Amino acid sequence: MSPTLRHAGAPDAHLDLDVLHVTGTPRRVRVYACALLALALAALVVAGVVDGVWPTPGVLLLFAVPLGLCMNRFVFFPNEVGVTADAAVVLAAIVVFHDGAAWTGPILLALLAGPLDARHWESRAFVRMAYNSGSSALVTLLAVAVFTPVVAALGGSPGALLVAAVVAALPYVAAESTFGVTLVVLLGESPATALRHQLPLNAIALPLAGYGALAALAGVELGLGWTLVLLLPVPLVPELLLVRVPRRLSAARVPGAVAAAGVLVGIGLVVTGAVVVDASPLLVVAIAALAAFAGWESRIDAEHAVPLLAVAVSALVVALVPVDAALAVGGVAVITAGVAARHASAGVATRALLGALVAGLVVAGGVAVGLEALVGIVLAGATAVLVVTRRPSLVVWSGPLLAVAAALGAAARPLDRSGALVASVAGVVALAVIVTGGVPVWRSRRLASLVPATGRVPRVAVAATALAALAATATVWTVDDHRTAWACAAVAIAETDLAIVLALVRQWRFAPRRRARDATAVALTGVGVLLAAPGLADRAPWAAAVVAVAVAVTMLVARPLLRAATPGTRRT
Repeated sequence: MSPTLRHAGAPDAHLDLDVLHVTGTPRRVRVYACALLALALAALVVAGVVDGVWPTPGVLLLFAVPLGLCMNRFVFFPNEVGVTADAAVVLAAIVVFHDGAAWTGPILLALLAGPLDARHWESRAFVRMAYNSGSSALVTLLAVAVFTPVVAALGGSPGALLVAAVVAALPYVAAESTFGVTLVVLLGESPATALRHQLPLNAIALPLAGYGALAALAGVELGLGWTLVLLLPVPLVPELLLVRVPRRLSAARVPGAVAAAGVLVGIGLVVTGAVVVDASPLLVVAIAALAAFAGWESRIDAEHAVPLLAVAVSALVVALVPVDAALAVGGVAVITAGVAARHASAGVATRALLGALVAGLVVAGGVAVGLEALVGIVLAGATAVLVVTRRPSLVVWSGPLLAVAAALGAAARPLDRSGALVASVAGVVALAVIVTGGVPVWRSRRLASLVPATGRVPRVAVAATALAALAATATVWTVDDHRTAWACAAVAIAETDLAIVLALVRQWRFAPRRRARDATAVALTGVGVLLAAPGLADRAPWAAAVVAVAVAVTMLVARPLLRAATPGTRRT
């Protein structure tokens, strides 16, 4: 993200595009920008002392050329933020410098982001230059800090470098969004508006990171001149993805063409991911069928382009298959979006496919960083929900749904070839049970018709899932084989119970304070159940007590709501 100056209106009737009328920069913004630059310079000095290797000037100049083009070709927004494609250049530099000057090379290149902006030199916008240099260097430092251990863990193969670059792009996006949101808040914008605006825009750094890594790998194999050639068109990517392509496709309607292409691409990704991990054909068929069902169930439109179930299916697949199958995770998300977008316009379908792919990569990448527990999968899923929907409230309402998906995948994983089939069937059953509590949090096309008109059906569903969760918890103490699977199954059933109650709260609790209180209680209980999963697998008594407390919470929260939803009952 590259903050740029506003174009103020000229005194006469026309707008002089060659003159920038600079308004005063608040003191707090100047302090913030200078502090970031000072931290970045200190980081460079420390990296130079510790690393002891500095980049070759010729290689640094090679990357400075496309970086300069990126900093002078941006998509401008009224809140003084411009989107650039510098992530591709930075990630390419991280890959090229990883054998030498691994820290100093990328950081020094990122510090050039400010001085390479010609428009800021013309307007003497030194504060903006300081912010661009400081923030770019710090986010690059964080990306290198993630890239280096991931490469050490996966090896130095080209595939490992590519995966490590995409994984490093996740903290890159997170840190860049944090710095950018803080900046525009200091400039007077509200935090919620800034977050909703910048997260989806910064998400284009994920595909840019992959492309930059590919360009770097081509340069390592064939010569760095190829890297320069491949990076030269990159500055045009933000304008194409954010402006020209959506503008051309928004008014066009290509019935099923874009969606069908997305489904084919998704199937290809799933098959490729399965081949990489030597998985069985049954795995491919099961997860592709589950993704197709999620898309068939999802309804999308221009406002809600990315189906929420794409994130849930991604969480299930991440827990079910090895982390190496990140391609399969992105594939199932794309299949879900493609099937859901079969009747949408080309613009909505394109947004759905790209957003679902980003969501799948966020979930898979968040786990690849090291968060292999259920909490890590759900945390990555919640981040993906926030990125693709821009609605923080959906993170709370969809939390139990993501937990159910992750726990089902973890429970079915020990079953080898039949695990995917079991997880797929169980996932469909869980969705049908959750909608008995009320209108689902995802935009439902089919299952919403199962929402009961009275509270008798959810009363049975809440009681049955509560008893099943207690029974699965007790089974952990009576079996020795697949004890972890039984523990994850107990977590999945308990989270299903919480999801039913959360749907009841969403539909029947109208008072804002009590609605927030009940939703917070259910959400925190769901987090506690997730944290208790390892202890439950080890037969820890406290973990069983957590499941029992979760059942009690569901009963306490659901009881008055079931009364309100059931005709003929006495209300107090």
